[in-house]
Amino acid sequence: MKISETGRSRADAPNRRGFTLIELLVTVVILGILAAISLKMVNVRDRAYEAQMVSDLRNLVSAQEAYFSDYFTYAQNAQKLDWPGTEGVLDVVVGKTSGWTARVKHQVRTDITCAIFMGTVKPVFKPAVEEGVVACES
Repeated sequence: MKISETGRSRADAPNRRGFTLIELLVTVVILGILAAISLKMVNVRDRAYEAQMVSDLRNLVSAQEAYFSDYFTYAQNAQKLDWPGTEGVLDVVVGKTSGWTARVKHQVRTDITCAIFMGTVKPVFKPAVEEGVVACES
């Protein structure tokens, strides 16, 4: 029986404890895949908050137009519209006879702001730059 430099024979080799290079590489790859999946989930959640804000602004357009058809002026604020909005979405609406502008933020993601304006109203909330188009920025 041949004895190695460590004082162990080759017969003892299968009983050694430890990880092979292949096992370590497979573990690192699996951890990398799990990390990539979790990062995508965070991104999906952020897009969902933004989609919720965009949806609220589009519903606000319908509510403002309905208000205008009844009173021939736009509502100065969301409370006059009898429009509940979505829970967690904070809105600011400024209306005048010739137009209105609105800005929304989410309670969870306060770094994202979406805005829209219709008609001629000054000042227009940023990031809205084109009439009737919802714009968002972070």
